[in-house]
This record gives sequence, structure tokens and C-alpha cells, in this order.
Amino acid sequence: FVAETCGPSSIIPTVIAACISYLISGNWSFYEAQLLKEPEEEEKALSELHYLAKHGFLKEAEKIKVEEIMKRNPIAIYEGMSIKEAFTIIDRYEFRVYPVINNEGSIIGIIKIEDLLTIPIEKWHLPISQATIETVLVTLKEDSICKIMEEMIKKHQDHAYVVSDKNSMKLIGVISGIDIIRKLLKRVAIQKDSTDSMN
Repeated sequence: FVAETCGPSSIIPTVIAACISYLISGNWSFYEAQLLKEPEEEEKALSELHYLAKHGFLKEAEKIKVEEIMKRNPIAIYEGMSIKEAFTIIDRYEFRVYPVINNEGSIIGIIKIEDLLTIPIEKWHLPISQATIETVLVTLKEDSICKIMEEMIKKHQDHAYVVSDKNSMKLIGVISGIDIIRKLLKRVAIQKDSTDSMN
């Protein structure tokens, strides 16, 4: 396009200018709600709903607590289990991500199926603690869903784990992006119905 409109001699200066602009601008964007990388579908929905909530479209969102949405007593894998035992649980429940807890029930991280599948079968006797355990996004049951939505979007996480307190880190529940989306969509529908009935 540049070559056709301005001639071929302008291509190199234009490419240099574009590269310099990109390097200088860094994380800055004209758009307030723009993410830094292409998000997953769930992240896209979370981002849009968070934007609406932040700008007053869902005023009730700040009042919705994590406790209202969370699933209690999530399936967890103990850090002392062997990788083979972990696969037994995975076969039974078929989730993709599992919290890893210690003997006291405190969450220490999460394990993903794709990470376990990279481990050779001859090492399945090893404890799960030898596998890749990722850091976990935690929240409290009294936190608002707006707060946890913001954290999920920023950290590109589609799950947050609910703990009794930040000291003991006892796992009591889990909340997913889809859970939040469903709750907020219900609020949108209720708001729309009430607005329509007033008109």
C-alpha cells in the first residue's frame, strides 16, 4: 500500500518509523481496555464484561462476592501423591487444571494435564511435587468478583482458587472465568428486563 501510494523509495523509511514507534510505545495504547496479547475466548469475554462493570453498566458487580459463585470443595491433588495416582484422579474427573495441596489442605500451586503428559511413563512413580507446579491465583470468599476479574485478566488466568485466609492458604473453593461470565450475563439480562419494563 505504501509503495503504491508514495512510491517504492518510501518503504524503508516507513518500516523504520513503524519499528521505532512500536519500540517507543511499548505497553502504551490508545485503547484503555486493550490487552497486550491475543486473549483466549474466555479472557475476551472477561475483559469485555469487566470493562462494562468498570464503567457503570453493571453497578451490582462490585456487590457480588466470590462466595456467591465459587464451587466448594474442589477436586485437588496432594503433593505427596505419585504422578500415576494423579492420573487416576484425572481419568475420573477429566478437568484440565488441578490445584495441588499439602497435607494440611493448603494450596501450593496448580498442575496442568499437558505438563504431566510430558513426563515419561518410567517416572510416574515420582511424587507430583517433582512435576511442574505453577503459581496459583488466590482470592478470598468476601472479595468482589470485579477484583478477581481484574486479576484474572492481568495474569491471563481462567481460574482462581478461594482460600480461607492468605496465611493458612486452606483451599475452600474455586471460581472460573465462565462462572463469572454466567453470573454477570444474568445481571445484564435482569437489568435489561427492568429497563424494558419501565419504558
